[in-house]
Amino acid sequence: MASNQLLPGIPSLTPITHMTTLLNYAKKNISSSHDLTIRTSVASFPVQLCLIMSQCPLLATLIRSVPHTVQDSLTILLPQFSSTSLERLLCLLNTGQCYLSQDSEVEELSQIIAAVG
Repeated sequence: MASNQLLPGIPSLTPITHMTTLLNYAKKNISSSHDLTIRTSVASFPVQLCLIMSQCPLLATLIRSVPHTVQDSLTILLPQFSSTSLERLLCLLNTGQCYLSQDSEVEELSQIIAAVG
């Protein structure tokens, strides 16, 4: 089917506009739903549980051990790490990259990655 042809059963909607509509809907609804909070000693970060479950095996194991009735308000405490390190980890998990300007930041990021599995 050519991209400018109409989809059968959906008046005036081409495959491209349909896909764009679906992606915009998913982006709007998925990015706004945070079902997990990760805290350092000074800051809290809302996080999508599916991101942590898929990328952090140790945390995923811990989360699976929590009864489902408690999982509505999960909070993970990582007070030994700086907020900057946690923010960079979350950026790395979300985008596949993060900016590090000093060797010490690489070491901190390595430590938090090792801690969360």
